[in-house]
Amino acid sequence: MEEEEEEIASNNEIFNIKKIPEKTLEKIKNVIRLEVGDDIATGFLCKINLSNKYLLPFLITCFHVIDDKYINNINEHPLLEFTYFSNNQVQKSIIILSIKRFIYQDEESDVTIIEIKEEDGLDIYSFLDMDYTININNPQIINKKVYLLHYPKGVKDLQLSKGEVKDLLDNCEFTTNYATEPGSSGAPIFDSENNCVIGIHRASLKSDVSHTGLCTILKYVANKFAIEKEEEIKSSYKRLYPFPDTMDMIYLIPNNKKGIKLFGDKFIKRHEYDNYLQLMYNGIIYNFAQYFPYYNITEEDKNKGEIKITLKGINYITNMRHLFSHCDELKKVIATGTDMSKVEIMEEMFEWCKNLEELSNTYSWNLANVTNTKCLFYKCVSLKKIPGLYHWDPLKLKFCNEMFLGCQKSLNISEVSQIYNWKNISENDKKVATKGFSVKFWIPYMLFDNFVGTCVYLKNNIPFMKKNKK
Repeated sequence: MEEEEEEIASNNEIFNIKKIPEKTLEKIKNVIRLEVGDDIATGFLCKINLSNKYLLPFLITCFHVIDDKYINNINEHPLLEFTYFSNNQVQKSIIILSIKRFIYQDEESDVTIIEIKEEDGLDIYSFLDMDYTININNPQIINKKVYLLHYPKGVKDLQLSKGEVKDLLDNCEFTTNYATEPGSSGAPIFDSENNCVIGIHRASLKSDVSHTGLCTILKYVANKFAIEKEEEIKSSYKRLYPFPDTMDMIYLIPNNKKGIKLFGDKFIKRHEYDNYLQLMYNGIIYNFAQYFPYYNITEEDKNKGEIKITLKGINYITNMRHLFSHCDELKKVIATGTDMSKVEIMEEMFEWCKNLEELSNTYSWNLANVTNTKCLFYKCVSLKKIPGLYHWDPLKLKFCNEMFLGCQKSLNISEVSQIYNWKNISENDKKVATKGFSVKFWIPYMLFDNFVGTCVYLKNNIPFMKKNKK
């Protein structure tokens, strides 16, 4: 079988950008048309995980597009020009190459990786995500539906080709049956299910019986260069970008069920998947979009009695309505360091989380932009603690009806009373927010419970209970 650069790999149709599915459109600005001398090729902007601590931004293409000869003579042609498609227009950008910029090349896998710096003015958190679950030992990727975003023949409009993974080869390579043309080299290959990058298109393999695309598994290249060049990368990068903020969720394991609900159905159906929202379980990062509302638990999980799943990129969400709605087995939410400053809507965020007992480490939550907390904890019948509620203080709050309705049996009145410290909450809002607790507020810093006859005070700005003297 003979390897050729960019012969047509199959008879599959190449679609213009106008035919690209809507869920794919968010990816297109990171697939770039490279101008290298007189040649045109494809590349892409991608985040790579270094030591499970940092996201590193890179421009990735093929070695035969930007080879060692090009790099060795970098002073003769320091400008790397590329265009990309965004907001229905072709945008242009330039990267100035120099020996000070970290560049990794692997001729064997035909990959060149170029460091992206802050001064390039690119939003690294919007770069493409890799799928770290794909590897050469995983036969399940055979017949997996994939698609390619590329600039065949150097056209200025981004194109899409659809196909399948056909075979796994040695040296972490696989073949596909989608259509390509000259100019497709360096294009990212996406898993059609989770929209993550699984590989990089290199060339086509031409024989008497078939035309097949040759690709490299991106995880193989990323792991290889991270191991070989970790210290060099750290010294080259002025800034190591941390993973987006996280929120840990502890779920109970019911013995009589095969799965637990991770996120509310309504959230998944009504809101677009956020490009930065991911799940991490057992050290593996998954794209949020690939998940259904239920997570199937293993026997090992059952033996533990509970599992912890981390939601990554929570700091990019503005609408959290129904985010954890009806997550029946959610027990505890740990929000250490979570940035909530962009959140505007928290309506029914935890409604019907019947096993939720505590939200911990929410003292630092900045809810200055939140306008709606309606039914936030509705029917959380096991909820006992909301430490930090006192400090939330949503200054733009407009709707807060029945925030704690249905929590009367588990939630202490002192927890509920913390909202009375919020500066922008009216007397009427205090009443509607605490509906169901039958609380009367006689003076700003003292309240009475009509039913149990207890008095709640603020001591060092923290509510506490004290029995009335007879």
